[in-house]
Amino acid sequence: MAHEDEDATICRCLRPSDYSGAGLTMLITLLFTIITFYGFYLWMVSRKYSHLPGNLGIEFPIIGNLYYSLKTSFLDHDGIIAHLKPLFPPGGGLHVMWYYWKPVVAISNPFMVEKLAGHPAFGDKESMVYESLPNFWKGIALYANADSKLKLRKKIINRSMTNQNLTNYHNIFVKMSKRMVDKMQHEKGTFNVERYTSMTAMGSIIETHFGSDLNAIDNDEVYNLMRWGMRKVAITLFNPIFGFLLNIFIAVNNTLKPVHQIIETCQKNLAQRQQNVTKDESKNLYFEDMLKEYSSIDSNYEEFQQVIREVMFVGSQSVSNLVTTSLAILATLPDIQEKAWHEQQNIFGDSDRDPTTTDIKNMEYLERFVKEAVRFVTCPSTVRKTKAEIIIDGKIIPPNTSVILCHRIMFMDSYYWENPSIFNPDRYLGDEPSKSYNHALSAFGYGIRNCPGAQFAYDQAKIMLSTILRRFKVVSDKRYEDIKQSAQIVMEITDGHHISIVKRKK
Repeated sequence: MAHEDEDATICRCLRPSDYSGAGLTMLITLLFTIITFYGFYLWMVSRKYSHLPGNLGIEFPIIGNLYYSLKTSFLDHDGIIAHLKPLFPPGGGLHVMWYYWKPVVAISNPFMVEKLAGHPAFGDKESMVYESLPNFWKGIALYANADSKLKLRKKIINRSMTNQNLTNYHNIFVKMSKRMVDKMQHEKGTFNVERYTSMTAMGSIIETHFGSDLNAIDNDEVYNLMRWGMRKVAITLFNPIFGFLLNIFIAVNNTLKPVHQIIETCQKNLAQRQQNVTKDESKNLYFEDMLKEYSSIDSNYEEFQQVIREVMFVGSQSVSNLVTTSLAILATLPDIQEKAWHEQQNIFGDSDRDPTTTDIKNMEYLERFVKEAVRFVTCPSTVRKTKAEIIIDGKIIPPNTSVILCHRIMFMDSYYWENPSIFNPDRYLGDEPSKSYNHALSAFGYGIRNCPGAQFAYDQAKIMLSTILRRFKVVSDKRYEDIKQSAQIVMEITDGHHISIVKRKK
């Protein structure tokens, strides 16, 4: 009995609540220890950047670094821009912020960006950002470091954008644009114009670079997939966890089947052409060079698919977004639309003839309009990584540092642009921007990472816009101030790309 009483006493002393209380205390202690060590780690890392302006919390070694890290690490692209914009002085500058566990140097001064662009230690992309991309969209130009393979691919794409090739592409641009307006004329009331611009741009890039006319404008399935995919890619750029989950989702379902069908058709056509490679390089230097690089398409199947995907999506996305945004702006600014239309009348009159390359060059007002539209739709930011220490304007950026180039902030900086939120094509008539370098072309990137398709995009956008303006007047029930944009891969309209059209009288 005595032993039983003793056991009962022990049991009463060690109640379940005591175990749970002890466990909770251990858990809290463990979390506190982890957080403390993590804060200490952040402080140690941040010391390398204490000489640069920014908010890392260095003045409060553990708490400060933890606070600023949590404050900025889970921002989306729009949030990062909104966070950084008020921190830069007029004309731009340099600011350090936390992105998860890494200090990131953000730069919005165009002169500093220009100097960085040509630096040999500034060609690599930041793996933390681009590693999270779904594997389906990882191409050499988008993802790879600045190595020999990228340089070879750049050489090939640069050759495809020579003046001779752009001249050869002209008739394809015209054909696709006419096909687009023929489809659009059946629309009644308000409709999503992005549906037409996206597939017209995709059809053009497929035919100009891979020699296949797949009549993409009728492919709603591919359009829906493209829009879904591009938005998911934009999310993954600043959310590595989401990218990981998206890769799993794509791997276990058949979502990308329509795109694979297009790619397989392009590969089949190229394989047939490979049997009889022409020596006439003026026809299409891009896929001629691609065929030379890949002695066998079959033995390089996966990589060749990646090349087609990258060119197809990246090449069409920028042009489509540029034309979609341009039409939304034209629809809400009738005075500007009339100026653009009168220029078309002066060139073509009431004729329905196809535009020549000379006609396109003579569209001076439309050229200024497109330049101004580029300022609004340019990529909001890009991220690079330093391979070695870089000194810019006396500021030392350590090696292996992530650097955000803040394009959107530069393009909306009132120090360089008078009334930057106002859409004004005539700002290019004078010297503006007089305090900086050529902003219009910097929208297409810098250094080895620049986009060689700038003139391709300008030419195709002008032909698409000219074809629409000659046939229709575009109308919107919104005001210019109602157009909303969001930072995706590029700046995209979130509200305002639905328009109506009215056929112009001859």
